[in-house]
Amino acid sequence: MLPAYVQLGTKINWTASLRTPDHVRREWASPPHGLAAVAPGSISFDNALDAVCSRLGVGKGTAMSGPNARLLSGLRQLGLHGEELPRNCTSSTCSAYCSFGCRSGHKQSSDVTWLVDAVRAGAHVITGVEAQRILTQPCQQPFVGRKKQVTGLLALSGPSVNKTTSTDPVRQLSILIHAPLVVSSCGSINTPALLLRSGVSVKGNVGRHLRLHPATGLVGLFSSPINMHEGVAMSAYSRAAADWAGTGYGAMVSVPAVH
Repeated sequence: MLPAYVQLGTKINWTASLRTPDHVRREWASPPHGLAAVAPGSISFDNALDAVCSRLGVGKGTAMSGPNARLLSGLRQLGLHGEELPRNCTSSTCSAYCSFGCRSGHKQSSDVTWLVDAVRAGAHVITGVEAQRILTQPCQQPFVGRKKQVTGLLALSGPSVNKTTSTDPVRQLSILIHAPLVVSSCGSINTPALLLRSGVSVKGNVGRHLRLHPATGLVGLFSSPINMHEGVAMSAYSRAAADWAGTGYGAMVSVPAVH
């Protein structure tokens, strides 16, 4: 199923769409990062988040499934934070199978939003290839701290991408793309791998500082049936345990679908 989609990351995923929280923005704006443009209250960054949420149709109004309704009810009885989770889905009653794709087209993933916009603006989408390395040359107009500039991308189409059941050899084709700007969005694992293959290390920082998103599950016993495979998946959440030691980091409580 996975190779059937372009832009898997947003297609085979949940629809939870939370804005960058203020504690993260404060961290980015503070030393050693110093990204003042994303600090809490930054109008330009707020406008950017507004634009993204608008294009992805992020909103509320979801019909709560049994498990999510139970979660909210329990949180309210305990006097803890609990609210509806914003989702990038145009349907309020989608199924609990969003993590396997979206056959209805209601999920506003990249293949029905950003990529469509790009193609309408003249972009070309090439599938079945893997980026090998980003091409660079000595910087013609040196920026502070930059010695090289991008000239393009070398990609490869071959057996590692287009696997077939046939025993006949598959011809590999090299694809050279000339471009003054290359955006690498290969995920937290493959992006640093591509940059390192391209000789880009940023003073040894590429490939380091990985932050994972751990998750664990808790199971409860109830007096009446709770069908985890029905209704909208992950439509409620709580940040009651999300501010350990005043850092803003911690655990977010939600209910996924179980099949």
